[in-house]
Amino acid sequence: MKQKLLLISLILCLVLMGFATSNVTASSGIAAYYIGPGELYVAPLDGADRCIVNNTTYTLFIPARTLAEQQSFLNNLPSGFLATRGSPFTDSRDGNAYCTVQIGTQIWMAENLNYNTGSSECPANDPAKCDTYGRLYDWPTAMTACPSGWKLPTDAELYTLENYFASGTCNATRASGWDCSPAGTALISQTGFGALMTGYRYYTVAYGHSHQTMFWSTTSYNQNNEYAWLRLLDSTNDRVLRLYSNKGDHVSVRCLKE
Repeated sequence: MKQKLLLISLILCLVLMGFATSNVTASSGIAAYYIGPGELYVAPLDGADRCIVNNTTYTLFIPARTLAEQQSFLNNLPSGFLATRGSPFTDSRDGNAYCTVQIGTQIWMAENLNYNTGSSECPANDPAKCDTYGRLYDWPTAMTACPSGWKLPTDAELYTLENYFASGTCNATRASGWDCSPAGTALISQTGFGALMTGYRYYTVAYGHSHQTMFWSTTSYNQNNEYAWLRLLDSTNDRVLRLYSNKGDHVSVRCLKE
């Protein structure tokens, strides 16, 4: 009997943990589930879907036994959750839904783009990672990958984003320099932007750097058009690195609303 109870408990635990993925709703009838770091919870509130983001570094428990319980949870979000503004955006090209977040005057997708096109790939060439981390794109593909109404940001627009959170210096023209503290921490875990440590792949070497992530801009570095400006975030650094990289590298894309 004791072994049977242990087996039932193990199965229940695995079932619950199986729902620790993005875009889970209470309508599925699940009694409760868990949301991991950086994961999203989409639920109806006041007649519209709302994206709830786990901005902590640990897994959080979500009650969803009844609609009333869910509404109570959404109206009284505990520490570590952030309700982003507006309803999720659905990409008509493939049906993927993206939570969005308003930061200052800008509206960003709160998830990395996961549209399969051109020279793009899943992190570590693992298809299972695409749903959570999005795809990695070379620069020519990234330039046209965002859906209609959205765009790849310019270098100046990325500066607007990082400068919004900077409490001290934030040099817009720094070259390969870390600055704009504490924007790095804010963009990773405190604002709904929810930058996950996706890693990237230099065009000459294998995928790696799992404690970092990079985002393309549209802005070329020089007249030879070999390189483009981007931003790098590191889970161990509260600043943001502005640098340029070869356009053949594969890194993440965050789309900005036009």
